[in-house]
Parts: sequence; C-alpha cells; structure tokens
Amino acid sequence: MTRTSQGLLFPRREATAEGFSLLELAVAMAVFLVVSVAAFSLFSRHETLLGQEQGMSGLNIGLRNALSQLQMDVVNAGSGVIQGPNVPAWPVGVTILNSNPTSAQCNPSATNPATYAAACFDQLNVITVDTTTPPIQPTNSCSTGEFDTSGATALLATVANPPTGTALTAAQVAAKYFTGDKIIFVQGTSPYMYTTAVLTANGTTSGSNVKLSFNPTLAGGGNSPGTPPANDPISMTVNAPVSELTNLYCSSDFVLRMLPITYSVSVTNPSDPQLTRTQAGTTNVVMDQVIGFKVGAAWRNSNLSQSTVSTNYETVTYISGSAFPSDGSWNNQTIVINNSNYVVTSVSPSTNPPTLTLAAGQDAGWQSNVTLSGPITQTYSYDYTNGDYNSDYTLVRAVRVTLIGRTTPSTDPSYTYRNPFDLGAYQIRGSSIVVNPRNLTMKDF
Repeated sequence: MTRTSQGLLFPRREATAEGFSLLELAVAMAVFLVVSVAAFSLFSRHETLLGQEQGMSGLNIGLRNALSQLQMDVVNAGSGVIQGPNVPAWPVGVTILNSNPTSAQCNPSATNPATYAAACFDQLNVITVDTTTPPIQPTNSCSTGEFDTSGATALLATVANPPTGTALTAAQVAAKYFTGDKIIFVQGTSPYMYTTAVLTANGTTSGSNVKLSFNPTLAGGGNSPGTPPANDPISMTVNAPVSELTNLYCSSDFVLRMLPITYSVSVTNPSDPQLTRTQAGTTNVVMDQVIGFKVGAAWRNSNLSQSTVSTNYETVTYISGSAFPSDGSWNNQTIVINNSNYVVTSVSPSTNPPTLTLAAGQDAGWQSNVTLSGPITQTYSYDYTNGDYNSDYTLVRAVRVTLIGRTTPSTDPSYTYRNPFDLGAYQIRGSSIVVNPRNLTMKDF
C-alpha cells in the first residue's frame, strides 16, 4: 500500500518577503532624480534656444515681407500722374522726410529694452493717383482767363468738366471725392507746373460740372522750407523750385485724386515701435519691433552740370563752374561726360574752375587738350540726409530703404545676451533694398 501525502508528493515551500530594500529604493530615486534634473536642464536650455531661433525666424520673415511691400509700392511710385501725352518735365514719385536726429533726440541706451522716439525714424511718401477716379478739367478756357487756385479766401471752389469718353455723370464723379482727399492740379502743357490741395468738403455738382472745395496749398508763391503745410501733408511743395509751382489752370489742364502711401514708424507703444503703411485714411501695421527706418536717395543736382570741359589725359578742367570742395567728398565720385562715366580720384584746386583727376587709365578725351561739350553732370551716391537734396523730390532718381528690426525683448533674467547695437536683451537684424521707380527713370538731362 502506497502512502500518499500532500506534503510528501507536493512539498510545501515557506513564503518569503520579496522586493527592494529601503536602501535600494533610495539609491534608485537618487539616480532617477539626477537623470531627471539633467534632462529637464537640457530641455530648458534647448527651449530657450528654440525660442530664440523662432524669434529670429519671425524677424527675418518680417523684414522680408516689409521690404517686399515697400518695393511693390515704390517701384510704382508716380502711377497715374502722367495722363496720356502730358509728361511732366520733372520726376514725380516719392517724397522723403529725413529725421536726422541728434544724440539727445535719440538715445536708445537710456533704457533696457531700448525705447525709440519718433525723431529716430524717417518717413517715405509714395505719390500715386487713384486710377478709378477719372481726371477732370477746369472749365475756364485759357483764352478767356485761367482759374486761380490761390483765390482770395481760405475756402475755394473749382468747377471741373466731367471726364470725356466715359459713361460717368458729373454726380457719379463727384461722389468719388471726399473731405480730406488729396488732389493735384497738373498743367497739361509745358512747363507742366502743379499745385496740391486737400478737400474741405465732399465733391458736389454745379449744373453739369463737378465742384470741389479746398484750402489752397500754394497761394501766389512757393512754400518756405520746413514742416509740411497743413494742405500738403506729403510734402510735394516743400522746397520744390518755384518754377515748378503755379496756381493758374485752364481747360487744357487736369485735376487728379491722389492716393498717396505713407510709410512711417509709430512709437505709440514705445516698447514695440511699428512700421505702418497709411493710405486713404487706413493705417496697417507692416512690421513690429522696428528700431531703424532710414530712407536715402540717389539724386542729381542739375546746378552742377556744365556745358563744356577741357580734358588732358586723366584730368578734366571745367571751363566754367562752381568751386568744388577739396575735403575728399568728391573722391570716388562719378561724373558723366557725353554719356560716359568717369571716376574722380581728387579735386584740385577748390577754386573756379576746378580740375578733376580721373582714375588711372580713364582718358576722357583719348588725347590731350580736347574740349568736350555736354551733357556733363555728377552722378551721386545714396544720401541719407535731406541737407543735400533738401527734401526736393524732383531731384530723387532712386530710393534706398534700410530697415532694422529686433526680436521681442526678453524679460527672462537668465537671458544674459546683450546685442552690440543698443545693448538690449534681444537680437537684431537689418536689411536694405534699392528701388528704381519706373516713373523716375526718364531721361532728364
């Protein structure tokens, strides 16, 4: 007989306590804590770097978009001013108001983040005409008497004919003019002088004609240099030669409704200067965190043009003309003789007539003692001060815009970076474009 026993057939094992000891748990937690601290520290550092890279990416995109918008507007400057064969004798495109701030007016290092005042930035006005509003003409015949826009009172009215060749009635044309609109009178025949004004009332009708009421900008003469007059907010008449301004118009002339575009920097919020674009009373923000906006012009001063010069290999002597400075400002400048460019290396003496030394190998006459006739003028580089072209837009031949932006200022005390531009806790980027407005490329000498 076989003995069976649960204990003999299936031996019972004694239960034992299994798991981590307190010491093992403490060591594991310590190791995990060290690894976690290292991981979160690395993550935190990369999060900061990621934020900086995102900020720089956004800044670069903002610069690119802002300059692209500027370029599209400036390249079409002057659009609509030329009506058919009526071509002005002077370029119409942009007006530039340079701020030229002093250190006292613009001291960005005074605060952190740096704050910038309005005096730190330039203003660019792009002259364009509303192509949806047809030109209208004064009813006055040149044979019976010209219309005088200066008038005898502050409130003036001009009666203009409805446009020919269109289906619009006088009432429909008048409905396109509103209080505050900017208009320009342009002579339709040589010498193509002009006047600008701002409407003081909506357009109305007088019989079959359009009636516009406005305060005059030009009243029997030119405007004094300085702040733009109230009736010329885009500075077309400031410093413009008197020979280009008039207040007399007749039926061969025309009136245009302008839609100028103004680029300027708003410092309403000093911690976020914004580049704005204003047209037809609507202002849009083009770019945030703008800390630099300078507008320069390649310009031509016709007063420096000469009729004849005498050349002797690499020297050019002006037969007549003004004295030129010998302070080096003419070095590496370019003159144009008979449509050929020559680089000036020095000027001597600074008296009348001056002698210009050309770069080596540049023989303007190809032989000695040759007298050349014009056209002879100076080609100027881009200038960022209105002291030279004196805010006279008729001298501007090309535009250069420089834009400087910054990333959003950091308030993180661990962010120790300070840029060398204004010592702010942010990064900066700058970019420039050169634009040749189509309407400014006409041959004018």
